[in-house]
Amino acid sequence: ERVLGAQTGAEAKQMFNQYLPMFNGCFTEQALDSFAQKTAAKFPKFQYCGKKVHYGSSAVVLGDAIHSVKPFFGLGVNSAFEDVTELGKCLDECQGSLQDALPLYSNRRSKDAKALVEVSKAYNRPGFLGFVSFILPLILDRFFSSKMPWLFAGTFLDLCKDPKVRFSEAQRRKQIDRSLQSFLALSLLWAAGWAINLLFQATRKAVVGV
Repeated sequence: ERVLGAQTGAEAKQMFNQYLPMFNGCFTEQALDSFAQKTAAKFPKFQYCGKKVHYGSSAVVLGDAIHSVKPFFGLGVNSAFEDVTELGKCLDECQGSLQDALPLYSNRRSKDAKALVEVSKAYNRPGFLGFVSFILPLILDRFFSSKMPWLFAGTFLDLCKDPKVRFSEAQRRKQIDRSLQSFLALSLLWAAGWAINLLFQATRKAVVGV
């Protein structure tokens, strides 16, 4: 609010002098005027460039050029590092042939970019939807992976810490886990309903018999 309230260079200078006096004299009048004229920056929209992240046999795109996400847990910058590593692997696998390596890189990383954007977008939902798509899955994953580690993996973020697991693979694994969790929950509800009905019938027979 204080930053947005500085509409002129003089007001910007006054703000810096009041709240950041250690920088007093570091900015020219021109720099302060330019600062005051800038509009507030916004986080990028969640989007990715599509299935193709290369052009012919001469160019590829990496990092934020493939996708744009909000800065959740460093997933974006880590993905950029992975892009460089994956490009190197593709070049090695194709013996340095750009004609073969770039389409291979494009096929692999476009899937990961899509997964990264979809998961990050789900994490960013507001209110109750945010709880359902982010907080609740974290709780469920922690519980099930601690009780049945042989069947369930950790959270999506835990999987992302493993350099051998791709974003698309982590997303697919969590989709499988979510299906298994839903099946177990429905099974428990059915069993509870069956047990309650059985108890009700037994109680009814006992009362009628008396």
